[in-house]
Amino acid sequence: RNTTATRVNSSGLIESVSANVTRLNYDYVGGNTSILVEQQKTNLLTYSENYNDSSWLKQFINIDTSVVAAPFAGKFGVRVSTQQSSQEINIRKTQAATQLSHSIYGKKGELDYLIFRCGPTTGFANVAFNLSTGIIDLNQSPSSLTARIEDVGNGWYRCSVYTNSALASNLMLWIISNNTTQFNTAIVGSGLFLFGAQQEASIVPTSYIPTVASAVTRNADVI
Repeated sequence: RNTTATRVNSSGLIESVSANVTRLNYDYVGGNTSILVEQQKTNLLTYSENYNDSSWLKQFINIDTSVVAAPFAGKFGVRVSTQQSSQEINIRKTQAATQLSHSIYGKKGELDYLIFRCGPTTGFANVAFNLSTGIIDLNQSPSSLTARIEDVGNGWYRCSVYTNSALASNLMLWIISNNTTQFNTAIVGSGLFLFGAQQEASIVPTSYIPTVASAVTRNADVI
């Protein structure tokens, strides 16, 4: 593989691996190891860790630095908190594609629920991830959306959805206190933590690919 890539190290944290170095990958919580071999994939989302960037559209939301360690060694998650009550509190990006896996790492704060709203302005579907229990509490369109949640340790979960329909065209992240509605009913200023957003042409999310101002491609591993 002639590009850098990431793996999970023996401490259960994501770290970068240099080009042409085999990735000995550990389970996040089990400690089992394997050699990580993946196809070429591209993270289409820019600023995968910087949600203050203007390319991330925000509604009634604060983005603050945090002292909570991210699942990536040496990095920190971002605290996302509410500006209003009884409003749609969200952060979003639009990607012109019809077959995508969306994923992001989330950790509960005062709020438990991270909701993915996928789709165009009309005909969208919601998936509610409970960051307290590690369970998917709601999937409004299970025939169109495959949802997954993975415990990556230290209270962090990697939440993802996959669709091969028009639902892939938009990703909106709601932060709320109740999984039955998109409207926040919690105290203003309450929030949760986010890290490492990724959109890729894949049925399941692959190893995390950090981005800044442009999309980044991880080349295929070749044995």
